[in-house]
Amino acid sequence: MKVALYMCRVGEGWNMMLSLDIRVDVVWWLEEGSGRHVLRWLLLDTALPLSQASWLVEHFEMERGMDQWGQHEWQSYLARKLDVYELASGETEARKGIAGKAGSAAARGALVGGMPEPYPAVQWAQLERDAALLAERISGRQLLAAEAEALLADTAQPPEDWRAAAQLARLHGRLSITAALEGPATRRRHAWLGRARARPAATVVAAKPGSACPALPADWRRAPTARLASR
Repeated sequence: MKVALYMCRVGEGWNMMLSLDIRVDVVWWLEEGSGRHVLRWLLLDTALPLSQASWLVEHFEMERGMDQWGQHEWQSYLARKLDVYELASGETEARKGIAGKAGSAAARGALVGGMPEPYPAVQWAQLERDAALLAERISGRQLLAAEAEALLADTAQPPEDWRAAAQLARLHGRLSITAALEGPATRRRHAWLGRARARPAATVVAAKPGSACPALPADWRRAPTARLASR
């Protein structure tokens, strides 16, 4: 599963966030949907594997000078953190076996920046209703994305885009995205939906340059997947 990854400067600090539908976040943060004053907003990647995005969010911490960084500094930062992730997760070795070389994050050259299109304004009211319906239907559950989609398809007026609805419900604090795990044989990423017990963490301690790589859980080889949980 692929998700978008972006930075948002609100108040005193930076937050790193992932999104199931970045158009929703553009409206939420940049068109006053959140009701908060955003000092700066920066897109890091529009289609990052969920395992990488989740790890980056979990291990994010602010670095000196971030307020003055330009596109080049942010791109170098993302490449450096993805390299740390690959070392911690073992994906570098896995890539060697598949492609015959490490294929570092820096070599991938993902472009930072750009402004995605916002979610259509004429559809926003319906999206708000879909987000509320999604949170209500999933209440008390934790579901794979396909299961959630099937559940919503059973409603009289199913949401046209469950990912957008899920992302808006998450921004409202009614859903959370957490990692689910699958066995090592497939290493596939899935999306999970379920009831949220706490606000999704946006800023957690990460490895500083020169320090040891943050360790993944002992069962990291079971691939992380996204889980959305209703509050």
